[in-house]
Amino acid sequence: DLLQLAWVVINQSLAQILLVGNTLWSVAGLLATIAILQTKSLPRWLVWIGMPVWLLSFTRTCVAFIGNLSLCFSIMLAFSLGFVLWAVCLAIVLDLHARPVTAPKQLAESN
Repeated sequence: DLLQLAWVVINQSLAQILLVGNTLWSVAGLLATIAILQTKSLPRWLVWIGMPVWLLSFTRTCVAFIGNLSLCFSIMLAFSLGFVLWAVCLAIVLDLHARPVTAPKQLAESN
């Protein structure tokens, strides 16, 4: 009986840690997208892709807290797909910004 109670306490503790962790992860993602919007060095469409993704992540935390696990898994799938799309777009944009711009005249002289 005591062992079963211990597992219940551990299960609840792990669930609470995951909820707090996902909340902090969502807030950090939202702050990152707001920072992209404030710096104006990256395209705005990157923010408009990222904002719904991070709001989905935060919604997932709220739905999990309420206890609707089937909806939580559906939101988790949508968040995962959206996050992959956002991360790929972010990587492409950062890669394009990191490359040095070479003038056509310099390219002609090097050949």
